[in-house]
Amino acid sequence: MSLESLSQALLLMPYVWQGGVFLAALYIFRKRSVFADPAARFKKLAWATGGFWVFYALTLTVFQYYSWLANSFSEILLRSPLDPTAPVPAPIKWFLDLFPENFGYFLFYSYGRFWLEIILAAIFAYVFYLFLRMLRKYRERFFEEGEPELGWLLAFSAGWPNVTIFVFLSFVSVVLVSGYRLVLGQRYTTLGPVFLLASLLTLVSGFWLVSAMGLGVLRL
Repeated sequence: MSLESLSQALLLMPYVWQGGVFLAALYIFRKRSVFADPAARFKKLAWATGGFWVFYALTLTVFQYYSWLANSFSEILLRSPLDPTAPVPAPIKWFLDLFPENFGYFLFYSYGRFWLEIILAAIFAYVFYLFLRMLRKYRERFFEEGEPELGWLLAFSAGWPNVTIFVFLSFVSVVLVSGYRLVLGQRYTTLGPVFLLASLLTLVSGFWLVSAMGLGVLRL
């Protein structure tokens, strides 16, 4: 397989995973009365999603290494130490110190391009999860069993920066789903269908919405 073909395959990997997570979440949500603990299943999927993002970042890092290695000019960057004056956060500097100094630039580049996205998505999604749990304490009628965990799962699977779009669309979807349920004569709306709709919209149009809403600066 050529580097170009491999590059295209790597670009598709997140979409395949996100689509699979959405379908799995939809199935569990629809069959939640059958499963004893749907929240636990959503949590397992969220941890599996974390594992996928780590695997994906590692794959991109290895791909970047061999891409630079194949070119005499970029190989110079591969063997370059990191500038001591570079503004590196202390935990990252500690990590970089574990490796030979001449890999400093490559590792810092990989961190900024591939690994930082995972950290940001994980933090943003978990803060959203904590918000949902707090909301459930005061507005329990908005939630059915496992729905905060469903929101966490779908937010995390969206990745960075699409997780910001997912959260935004979740609020928009509340209005859409509530209006639909009112037409059907149902007074209250729980957030499970809202999260699923927001996830589908993010999966289909997230990249475009990031640009349209002026959030392209969040892309790393």
